[in-house]
Amino acid sequence: MLRESKDPSIFTVLTCPSTRPGIAIADFVIFPPRWGVAEGTFRPPYYH
Repeated sequence: MLRESKDPSIFTVLTCPSTRPGIAIADFVIFPPRWGVAEGTFRPPYYH
């Protein structure tokens, strides 16, 4: 995932809901370090 996600709720770990639907009192969010899937792999050059 090289681009930022458009939905930050994928990083939400804990949500404190309110009595009103669709509104949260507090959200606990974690932003872990990014890692590339192909990091450390051998990628030979493309020959055509």
